Amino acid sequence: MKITNQLLTLAACTVLAATASAADETYVLAKKDHTPKAGSKHVESKKMAMKNGTLKVKAGEQAMEGTCAITETETEAVEYVSADKVKRLMTVGEKSQKMTMNGQELPDEPHPNPLLKVPVTLTKADGEWTATLDDGKEPTDEQETALSKHEKNMDKSESVTMYGTEPRKVGDTWTVKAADMPFAQDQEDTEGSVKLTFKAVEDYQGKKCAHLEGPMEIKGKSAEGQSISLKGNVIVYRSIEDLVDLKVSLDGKMEMSGDIPNGSMSMNGDMTMEFSTKVE
Repeated sequence: MKITNQLLTLAACTVLAATASAADETYVLAKKDHTPKAGSKHVESKKMAMKNGTLKVKAGEQAMEGTCAITETETEAVEYVSADKVKRLMTVGEKSQKMTMNGQELPDEPHPNPLLKVPVTLTKADGEWTATLDDGKEPTDEQETALSKHEKNMDKSESVTMYGTEPRKVGDTWTVKAADMPFAQDQEDTEGSVKLTFKAVEDYQGKKCAHLEGPMEIKGKSAEGQSISLKGNVIVYRSIEDLVDLKVSLDGKMEMSGDIPNGSMSMNGDMTMEFSTKVE
């Protein structure tokens, strides 16, 4: 059978049309006031690590140098009972550090998260979220701080400010204030930005996801008042169906400096962070 030039041309046009259609397809990555549907259960995890960091401390006339390694892990079970009620239970939550100073290894003192294995309920009334302990006890100061962060994260529409509500397509690029990134949740007076590019639509954990990527730089202050800067590359896999970040990761460098009792300190090193969500 002889294939005519007209058939070849028609086939080529069909392929080109399909390719153009796929390239122009748009996706909504965030919606205002969106919450997972009632009954949804998520497992949220956070991992942070600094390895082979360098540390300098000045106390009076004495100057010391050393190394440090810091790890922090958290895992929480989250149940969206309704649009106005969310239950959280942290099953893993610990921060530890290993340090050497002038060649001497300092004792490692792990710090458990104040909400570890403490059930928490968030309720929304008159547009505001309130977090309370399920056992009805008065929270400690550390627990109160952690509960306030939960309230802030629920009130702050990070997804809308980070992704926008307008349709996006592969190839789009936009800039987001660093304060709207999850890496900045524990910092104050945050400055900087991340430039996100919609790289592709890919399957991740069995979900159709927007693959986003770009450089980020954060400058801010820790809760203790030290200056912090983070610079690196961000990768996001966001479920298009669930409107949930299944993975947000950062590989980069961190620097921290500031005053300590009777002196000052500075620290820098390679940093990795990952926030992940498993939708059950």
